[in-house]
Amino acid sequence: FTVRQQADAKSGSMNWRVCPVKNDNAMESDNPMNNRRSSITTKPAKDQYTVVIVGFAHMHINDVAACFYENHRICLAACADTVPVVPELNEGPYTRGWNLRFAREHFGIRKVYQDYAAMLDEEKPDLAIITSENAWHRQIVQDCAMRGVDVCIEKPMAMSYGDALTMARDAQAT
Repeated sequence: FTVRQQADAKSGSMNWRVCPVKNDNAMESDNPMNNRRSSITTKPAKDQYTVVIVGFAHMHINDVAACFYENHRICLAACADTVPVVPELNEGPYTRGWNLRFAREHFGIRKVYQDYAAMLDEEKPDLAIITSENAWHRQIVQDCAMRGVDVCIEKPMAMSYGDALTMARDAQAT
């Protein structure tokens, strides 16, 4: 998928739209996005967007969070880590605990939840930044889709092509 900014013909406001990218290597019948326009609709622009972070497994959450923090229309409201697939052996720079503390201290995140699903239910964010272990991506995207929460997910999007298709279908169904 790619994200493109488009002007709304009626209102003239700018909206973001998720668009499929044609992949010649993908089988036509397996890809729900081929041969039709994306059914993912855009939402009208708001003055402020509530954004949450799910997962601190990767050090680049600090760079990603900084980009969102610098946008005056973004409120980084809360965060939650996921249960590690493999526990960390020590605590130091760029470990998940360090990443979480760094985000709280530098980006003004006041609420930390133990359970990301509870955070999604209570905060009702517009967007979730997902930087958990890759193995968690499908479940978190499904949980966000059920609640109508858009996602910004790191690469790789999914552990398998099948998981990616499931995630795309979940997003389309909302």
